[in-house]
Formats: sequence, C-alpha cells, structure tokens
Amino acid sequence: FSPRLGVAYPVSERSNLYFSFGSFLQIPEYRFLYQNPDFKLTQSGGIQGPFGNANLDAESTVQYEIGLQQQLGDDLKLDVTGFYRDIRDWVTTSAPFATYQAGTNYVIYTNRDYANVRGITLNLGKRLSNNYQFDLSYQFQVAEGTNSNPEEEFFQINNNNQPTVALA
Repeated sequence: FSPRLGVAYPVSERSNLYFSFGSFLQIPEYRFLYQNPDFKLTQSGGIQGPFGNANLDAESTVQYEIGLQQQLGDDLKLDVTGFYRDIRDWVTTSAPFATYQAGTNYVIYTNRDYANVRGITLNLGKRLSNNYQFDLSYQFQVAEGTNSNPEEEFFQINNNNQPTVALA
C-alpha cells in the first residue's frame, strides 16, 4: 500500500499554497537478492560474502513537501518549497553468522539502514517576454544516514574496523 496525496490551495489571485505526501516502496536491486545463492564458502576461513537474501523487504520512503508559489509581477514567479524524506529498510550487510568450520563466518544482505533528508528549495523564474526568460534555483539540504554503500559494513568488519553506528 503506497498512498500519495497532493493538495493545492489558491491563497489569492497571485499565490498558491501546496502540500504533498507520498509513501513509496522499491524492490532492492536483484544482485542483493540473488548474489551467490548457493552460499559456497571457501576453505580460507574469515568472514565471507556477502551473500544474497531472497527474503529482503522493499525499501520504503515517506516524503512530505510544503510550498508557496507567489507571482511577483506579470512574468515573474517565486516558488519556496520545504521537504522532508524518511528512508527505511535500505539494504546493508548482516552481522557475521558462524559456520560449522572453525574461524569461518559469512554475512548476507539484510534490511537495516536508515536515512533522512530535509531541506528547502528556492526558485525564481521569469516567463518568456522581451525575447528572454530565466530560472534561478537554489537548494539546501541536509542528509543523514547510516551506510552509504551496502557492502561498507562488511568491509569495515573484515578489516577489523568498527562498523558505522546507526542513527537512533
């Protein structure tokens, strides 16, 4: 179930207030589902993998946006938009699983990573008149999250480094 809602309200003849909400789901890349599906381990020991996981959940995103469009003149428009995006169940690697071979562990892909993005967009636009038009845009955003790459935690553990700490 992925609902989406958009509402626009004309505040005056020259301004418009709008809001949108969306919930989105995305199936993970197939390589995260089916990479080395036979779980073939080598005799070398250590942490092996990462192996695919056909039981991965869809990655989910919830997004909010609110904005104001204001006409400043006959051909000039200002648009100010604030947004927030909450991203969950991103694919990362699991903690190591032990095997029957001493000193040999393996990891699989799992849904655990999280991110959020918030920011503001400013756009000033001029419609075509007197043989010219323009659009000026500025966007400021702050993005926070856990691993940026699904294999990052695997390589950190494999190199005896501390994995990235998840956001609370």
